[in-house]
Amino acid sequence: MTKKAQSDEDLMQAYQGGDNLAFEEIYRRYSGKAYAYISKRLFNRNEMDDLLQAIFLKLHKSRHLYSNKFLFAPWLFTISRSVLLDHIKIKKSEKATESNQIEQHSSTDSIASTEPIVNALHELSESQLKALEMRYRQGLDFSQIAERLQTSSGNVRQLISRAVRKLRRSI
Repeated sequence: MTKKAQSDEDLMQAYQGGDNLAFEEIYRRYSGKAYAYISKRLFNRNEMDDLLQAIFLKLHKSRHLYSNKFLFAPWLFTISRSVLLDHIKIKKSEKATESNQIEQHSSTDSIASTEPIVNALHELSESQLKALEMRYRQGLDFSQIAERLQTSSGNVRQLISRAVRKLRRSI
């Protein structure tokens, strides 16, 4: 029986027995599916590539735990979910640490140097960026910003408020 004709469960059992070609077939069958799964939840290609490697590394390390009583695909996606959740927890922890560091620094230059904020800034509109810069870098009040942007103070408040909300969601 060729590898392609074998079921996923049979391939996993063969891999448990030391058949590296069985792993290659499992990887061929499921790497695209696992990548699609994580790409729906992450947006950074480097993170997705790292997570795909982590998923198959965890599969390799825990292959002895697999039982052919279970279907292979749900077992693999349980691993995928676990790796993804661990990654998200680490990212949240890093963001919390970054937020604490940002609160400790008063300079906007140090804030702009952190990657998550820089990425979030790219999502803002040009008018939001201008309003934020005038407000927080130049220290202008809403009426001064409104005058420079040739709009109302209320509109400036709304621009800044929406920009800050976007930044907070991204961090």
